[in-house]
Amino acid sequence: MKNWLKGILCFLFVACLGATVHAKTLKLGHVCSKDHSYQVASDYFAKRIAAETDGKIKVKVYPNAALGDEDTLVEGLQLGTVHLAVAAPGKLEGFVKELGIFGLPFLFRSMEHKYKVLDGEIGATMTKIIESRIPVKVLGYWQSGVRHLFNSKRPVYSPEDLKGIKIRVMPGPVHRAVWKELGAIPAVVAFPEIYSALKAGVLDAAENDFANILQMKFYESCPYISLTEHTNTVRLFLTSKRLFDSYPTEIQAKIVRAGKESTDVNRKEDNRQVEEALKILVDKYGAKVNEVDKGAFVTKVSKVKEQLARDIGVLEMVEAIEAVK
Repeated sequence: MKNWLKGILCFLFVACLGATVHAKTLKLGHVCSKDHSYQVASDYFAKRIAAETDGKIKVKVYPNAALGDEDTLVEGLQLGTVHLAVAAPGKLEGFVKELGIFGLPFLFRSMEHKYKVLDGEIGATMTKIIESRIPVKVLGYWQSGVRHLFNSKRPVYSPEDLKGIKIRVMPGPVHRAVWKELGAIPAVVAFPEIYSALKAGVLDAAENDFANILQMKFYESCPYISLTEHTNTVRLFLTSKRLFDSYPTEIQAKIVRAGKESTDVNRKEDNRQVEEALKILVDKYGAKVNEVDKGAFVTKVSKVKEQLARDIGVLEMVEAIEAVK
């Protein structure tokens, strides 16, 4: 980052700091719809904090990117303009390159495997890394379903079917490298802009879970959904470290407890919504869902996956994840 931009950010951070640490009503932002599991879990967190503090601390939830896209939310946490946020790990990769691990394809074998990893020693290690690099407090590892490919062109059964398809990817070298290896043409587009980009034909495809495909109406432009299961998502529920540190220890404990409870709410609600959404997509909207040659996808990305893990310094962590039973 250029020195002049660093100076501006530091000035804005200091200017906002006083308002942040003394805030009575906290802003919690996320980019998904008010029906998403993010919203259900965020509402739960807000109610728990209000109850635990006898209404002294209130949380207002802003869905649908009302406070900005995830890049803006992460920046806001540092500047003090946002107090809590849900963000994809890729949005913090510029500060914490190790978070690129969660963009690696086929990292988790199942939901149960993922929960054991995130709620165990490996998750604790990642939390320490994040909090040592950026002034945030990790309150939980949320999720947003299992991601599948969807597109406007044709059913995709193997990597060869991706040739020439322009697909939206999240920022970061991991996502671009993986989809390029699979034969698609990756393009970085902010989440709130995906619908219009698909509608206009700027994009041919994207990848997400069934609940987001339904709630964001991506099926309108992309009726073909291929069950790639390439990413079992991890999302970060974050608060400002300076805000967190400004509270007495008993309030901090209540925030941490509410964060853990809302993580459980997010996971259960997300799993429920994903299952329900697939049925609606097929029965009501006529989505064309097909199985894929998953082995071909796994094999195709195996070398780039290993190289990416080496490049971001997480090869040992990947091996540790694979060893979790």
